[in-house]
Amino acid sequence: MTMPNPGEPPRRLTPAQAAWAAAALLLLLSGSVLLTISCCLMPRPMPAVPPVPVLPLAPPAVKAPRTVSVLLAKSAEPLTVSCPGGGSWFAMQDGIEMEVLGGEGPWKVSALDGKLSFDGRPGQVPMLALRPGGGIFRLGDRAYRGSLMLEVRPDGEVAASNNVSPEAYLRSVVGSEMYSRWPMNALMAQAVAARTYLFYMAASKGRLSMLDMAYKGTAGESRDTDLAVELTRGIIMTYDGRLFPAYFSSTCGGRTCPGQKVFGKSAAAVFQSVPCEWCKASPAYEWKARIPAARIAQALADKGVTQVNTIEPQDTGEDGYATTVLVNGKVSVDANAFRLAVGAGELKSTRFTVTRDGADFVFAGRGYGHGVGLCQWGAYGLAKAGRDWEQILHYYYFGVELQEVE
Repeated sequence: MTMPNPGEPPRRLTPAQAAWAAAALLLLLSGSVLLTISCCLMPRPMPAVPPVPVLPLAPPAVKAPRTVSVLLAKSAEPLTVSCPGGGSWFAMQDGIEMEVLGGEGPWKVSALDGKLSFDGRPGQVPMLALRPGGGIFRLGDRAYRGSLMLEVRPDGEVAASNNVSPEAYLRSVVGSEMYSRWPMNALMAQAVAARTYLFYMAASKGRLSMLDMAYKGTAGESRDTDLAVELTRGIIMTYDGRLFPAYFSSTCGGRTCPGQKVFGKSAAAVFQSVPCEWCKASPAYEWKARIPAARIAQALADKGVTQVNTIEPQDTGEDGYATTVLVNGKVSVDANAFRLAVGAGELKSTRFTVTRDGADFVFAGRGYGHGVGLCQWGAYGLAKAGRDWEQILHYYYFGVELQEVE
């Protein structure tokens, strides 16, 4: 093909040539659009499956719970319950379970004279269990697996608990705690940490709440997180032959927090402070928050604080996390209690410095959460750097052994 002389004026196409060129361009563009659409519709490839070695069995004292009870809500207002595939409500009477109501709902359930009331009608019993025929029920706008237990509390509120198998619960937890598209090794490390925490809580307290681990019901499930739970099925960590609460948080901001600063001396051995350069991709690696002094005083009113003049983080040490916060030079407040009172969404961690700016205090900090144990964004960074799920767990939990529960 002869290239045109740059000094010559551009040649004009004949009408026939222009028509052919337009048709060719349209064909090219339509092909690009179809290629884009087909790429979007193509299923995402399955992630690489990391190896899972044969692990020793956990000591006989370490048991897997058959079901776990998760407190979903406590409310004085009516709760909306439905069962898309149909279900039955059961009451326990004289040791015998009896079906008292069936259908799909929705039902508006509240407390009336100490009994459970459906749609405002007088109730008969203070406790009922809903067993869905299709395995799914809805509380509000969220769907859950397992069964639902409703109970009238002494304060007149209705408590709603989800009884579900541990692995079904973990399917939602892992997908609620981490992004499903994160590397499989990070998801598997999270699955083992969450299972260890779950087994410990089930053995020591018997139930969990929405404050223990993020739990979004079926909305938290995905293909990759389900796979992470299945690949690690039955795998937990033990320390000195015992279960322990395998704490984790979003972002440590460069160094994890020593366990004793948050959870007391019993957490010192497993939860040591380690440097973590792996969570720099987190949006909360560094943060700032401007909070009015008047709002902080209001949050600390139960401690006798009427106004706030100075705030000083105390006992920060090498790790940078405050143990206490000294207000006005005389009121000492536990650092984590201070953070929760002021607002954990703004005061993202206890690893901060603070300055006064007029009527506000300006906090500059790192990390999100208590910082103890597994750093979730750190797990992401370690997995991206080629570390496997076992290495990730041993990095954040000292002296633990990976074992399998029958």
